[in-house]
Amino acid sequence: MNHAELFWRNASLAFRRATRDKRALSNLLGAFALLSYIAYLFWTFTYLGLWGTICLMAVVAAAIGLAILINKKNARDKESILSLSSPSPLEINDLREHRIRLANILLCKAIMVARADNENLHRMGKIDPRRQGDCRRRTLDLARRPELWQTLSTEERDLLMSPEGTWKWDAVWPRIIRIEDVRVLRWILKIDPILTPFEFLKPDLSAALEITNRPEQVEGKGCMPPWDLRPAQQAAEQMLNRCVAEGIHRGFLTIEDKEARAQYIHLAQTLGANQSEDLLIGSTIVAETDRQHIEWITQAALRRTNLLSAVIKYLNSSPDDDLEFA
Repeated sequence: MNHAELFWRNASLAFRRATRDKRALSNLLGAFALLSYIAYLFWTFTYLGLWGTICLMAVVAAAIGLAILINKKNARDKESILSLSSPSPLEINDLREHRIRLANILLCKAIMVARADNENLHRMGKIDPRRQGDCRRRTLDLARRPELWQTLSTEERDLLMSPEGTWKWDAVWPRIIRIEDVRVLRWILKIDPILTPFEFLKPDLSAALEITNRPEQVEGKGCMPPWDLRPAQQAAEQMLNRCVAEGIHRGFLTIEDKEARAQYIHLAQTLGANQSEDLLIGSTIVAETDRQHIEWITQAALRRTNLLSAVIKYLNSSPDDDLEFA
């Protein structure tokens, strides 16, 4: 998903929810105000003509320049400002070595997701006999790169070397759900411009399949700094707590602590009663979403929260420090 697609999806979502969600209505009013201002500018140009518009812009520019001069005149010089220490440039952590390691982890996760998807297709009988073995060869050839092979566990190496169609379900599903790790790492390494919000998340594996077909995508120097990851980590944690609260409220999730259980139920009841405050899954608030979607988003939010927390910690440490992902 790119920024343009996100904009139009948000616009569509706002139109669908405007009658019952104050947040959506506010977004629509903001867009209307912006369009009205653009229309006003066009009207001004039409009414004043070319030279009139140029004169108006010159007056505005002169006013802005005058404001800047006044601000500079009234600003205190450096000697009048109390300085407790001599200024020094901020030390920005070089993330190039961190990026190399994260890129290798992304490749390994994408390899396992792609192979797990192929095993799932075998279980459903959807593999063309003429293409049988292609996925195993492609993923195994990629995994045998020295920098990747040593990153994989012994179990993962054995799974990749095993014949196609031999994985058990308890090996398939835990690898398929790592697709959320792939999405997050693609965003961190600036392969994707945005991290898809939960309300627009879809259960597809294209993000991993694309990496195994075009592994050169992970090459580059871009890596998001840890402070830019915190908002996404907080949003994922918020969605996780909301879904857990809804699961406990409906009874398909349990918690032994009675006090915590009461707090979760209160949270679910409070947010569920307000269309303008509850979080969204698609165009529906969590309180009105079916159990299957809530369970899926809960798993995605859990993986996103844990992975972002681990990466933030890693990017604030040495490139050689341990980095463990489930």
